[in-house]
Amino acid sequence: MPLKTACRSILLITQHRQLGAIVAPWEVVNDPEGWFVLQNRLNWLITNGSNQDEPQAIIDITTISQTFTDAEIHRRFSRKGISSKDFFKAIPKETLLLQIRPFIERQMDNILRIAIQHDIPVFEHEDSFRVYHKNRLMIRPEPADPWFCFTKTANGSNYVLELLQQEQKIGLKSPGNKIICRNPCWFKTDNRMLHFPEGFDGKKIEPFLTKEAILIPATAEKKYFETFILKTLKTGQVKASGFKVQTLNPIPLMELSTEFDWQEKAVLVIWFRYGEKRIMAGKSQKVFIDLKMDNTEVVFSKTERDTIWEAEMVGKCLSVGLKLLNDNILYLPGYSPPGNLDMYPVQ
Repeated sequence: MPLKTACRSILLITQHRQLGAIVAPWEVVNDPEGWFVLQNRLNWLITNGSNQDEPQAIIDITTISQTFTDAEIHRRFSRKGISSKDFFKAIPKETLLLQIRPFIERQMDNILRIAIQHDIPVFEHEDSFRVYHKNRLMIRPEPADPWFCFTKTANGSNYVLELLQQEQKIGLKSPGNKIICRNPCWFKTDNRMLHFPEGFDGKKIEPFLTKEAILIPATAEKKYFETFILKTLKTGQVKASGFKVQTLNPIPLMELSTEFDWQEKAVLVIWFRYGEKRIMAGKSQKVFIDLKMDNTEVVFSKTERDTIWEAEMVGKCLSVGLKLLNDNILYLPGYSPPGNLDMYPVQ
């Protein structure tokens, strides 16, 4: 994609000495010879109206980038009384991995998505005041597709991760590949930056930067199937060989269970039934996996909730005068009927 010659702001991905990869907006001057000349890192001044000519997208990006400056990270995550110098000299590893990096990566994800929407160029910093147009990292708006490929044999199993964009396979072992953010995941490969569906963690890519496949010995298979593969089926796309993955499509039912709340008023608790699974309406889990594993076969059964149908059913209840107290409970305003507790299927 050709760069706009009038471009005055770009995003640079750099490596912070303690915090890892960060992204920040920079003011640049375009050189017709084919590069940008770095001027200044954009800061909070443009968000306070000192530069009225900046596009709103750049102002938004700059505002977000100010939430993970050194001063802000120190303010948010250090214990009281610790100086910035002492804090960055010895950041506890647990604090960095479990608190600081997840916060930074969420902010970086917001910035990069604005860049996609507004065609703001993104580069990896080259330790130079020049940033060459040809080194722009291209980002497509649609996410890459991760496929988890499991093969079971008589001697054990192996696991391969495939990444595809526009149906083209990405070479994970290519020189220069790196994970910029783990979750939400952003992955640099050649001159591209890939992003992924919600919930995909970059930790799943790491082993395949150096390995073709992960081997699971037969002695560890059962635990592996019960944990990693089962969890993967909930969030990812799976190719299975040597075992079966089936999708169940039971006819869903809505069930309203009459109960009393803490004020002894009658309410209707909303349940959805999919075959043998009875799920409270407000439960966040959308996909349910059952594993049957014996000496002859391994079968995963996948049940996925129909959230559109569920919303329509709740809408029918609201249309006859019921009100939502929360995601799980309906009630009739001003009226609490007496009677026995019971359950009423609604189709």
